[in-house]
Amino acid sequence: AAGGGFGRRSSFEARRRELRAANEGLDHALAMAEKGSVKKGLRYLVARSYLADTPREVAAFLRLHGHTHPHVFTPVAIGDLLGEGDGAYADALRAHFCRAMTFQNLSLLPALRHFLTEGGFRLPGEAQKVDRMLWTFAQCFWSANRASAERGAFASADAVFVLSFAVIMLNTDLHKAGRDDARGGARNKRHKPMKVDQFVSNLRGVNAGADFDRATLVDIYDSILRRQIQMAHDR
Repeated sequence: AAGGGFGRRSSFEARRRELRAANEGLDHALAMAEKGSVKKGLRYLVARSYLADTPREVAAFLRLHGHTHPHVFTPVAIGDLLGEGDGAYADALRAHFCRAMTFQNLSLLPALRHFLTEGGFRLPGEAQKVDRMLWTFAQCFWSANRASAERGAFASADAVFVLSFAVIMLNTDLHKAGRDDARGGARNKRHKPMKVDQFVSNLRGVNAGADFDRATLVDIYDSILRRQIQMAHDR
């Protein structure tokens, strides 16, 4: 009996040492990430076997620690990391991160607002990264609404992507003057915001050769005009 007891105590001590080592490893990785290298922090955790090197596990880790350590895994840092790369691993990482959100039975604009404002990341500024993130959103939206009437407005995930990108451009254009004012600039006096007819015209024929419903586009325009999409880092 005594031997069994000592065995359990030995097992407990071993487990405690493992937990202490894991916590120390996480602390070291967090310190690396806080110094500006989230990717190095993740690689360290993978090397220490603290984190499995799979898109699903890395996406889950980013989501968890984006909440528990937001000063380290900031929306900007997560957005930059997710926007990198075109290979299968990078595509899967973005997909797993995006699938944690639900877009089922949402029309495009509410879904896109949720993705950009509550998604746990800041949309990167680099054009290629924006394309990758919006393409991931388009695929997730298309898949989530395969049995929904919301999908009927689109011929394909490509059409979702094109309209989503147009909404981002519209959001930037309509609220450009406000940003310039905040920075003390005078460019807003020369900037002429896009009109609704321009927005509709720019999207002619992009839904697999067909047009989007005009009333839907006007509603999107009016909604963006009334309420800017403010990215996670802007609020």
